[in-house]
Amino acid sequence: MSEPVLEFLRRKISELINCDESEVTSEAKLVEDLGFESIDFLELSMTLSQHYRIDMDEKTAFLSGFRPIATGGAREQVLKRLAEAYPHLPESEIERILDEAPHGKVLNVSHLAYYIEHQRKRPGDCAR
Repeated sequence: MSEPVLEFLRRKISELINCDESEVTSEAKLVEDLGFESIDFLELSMTLSQHYRIDMDEKTAFLSGFRPIATGGAREQVLKRLAEAYPHLPESEIERILDEAPHGKVLNVSHLAYYIEHQRKRPGDCAR
């Protein structure tokens, strides 16, 4: 993932939740580590959409449907469904998230960076 995208995310998230930028690492979980609330997700979504001129599918970007997709079936089937639902995430990251999911919220800053980069590569989008 690109460093400029991560740096932008770090800066905007720290401004949004009023914390030190050093707290917003690529592995920081938005809810558990940074205390994100619903309004924070909404504001971040609008900021990212405007800045990068991308369509924000919040359900995909914020992994909100992860748990329902991850339940039921053999691991291989679950991984396939998750890869289809979250094409912006590398397979190794999907596997790691699946292993972490039973222990709490999984969305971290790097997942948003992957989403932004994926959206910027889509035909018809204007990338900054």
